[in-house]
Amino acid sequence: MKYAIFIISLIAFCCEESDQVSLEKDVIIIDKFSVIEDSEMLINNAEIESDILTLSIQYGGGCGEIDYDLYTSGLFMESNPVQLEVVLSFEDNDTCEALITKDLSFDLEPVATLWKDSYQEASGTVIVRLKGYSDSIRYDF
Repeated sequence: MKYAIFIISLIAFCCEESDQVSLEKDVIIIDKFSVIEDSEMLINNAEIESDILTLSIQYGGGCGEIDYDLYTSGLFMESNPVQLEVVLSFEDNDTCEALITKDLSFDLEPVATLWKDSYQEASGTVIVRLKGYSDSIRYDF
């Protein structure tokens, strides 16, 4: 009986897809890019701690791999503080319909480096405007 409970618990733990944190990726700064957007993906929350942007997303799927990246042109919009648009590219090519919640994290250090090089300052602030997310996110570095 103990083994049956252990095996059931192990299977339930291994198959759980919600609230998993992805490995950290760098934001990609590139002039021209094409973005794959999944209309079924929803950004629930976005926050920055230190240099890490963490996005909590929901999507329908669960039986296949996802592909995602965070892109920006690197062009700052002049305001005080400056603003930067970023876009989450997300692709899920499976036919499953489970509601998955996942945390994706991105290192914004390349944005800070670009800003420091552009404005010749040691520290600053950028307002990150994430497409598909209504709130702006303040990034202090």
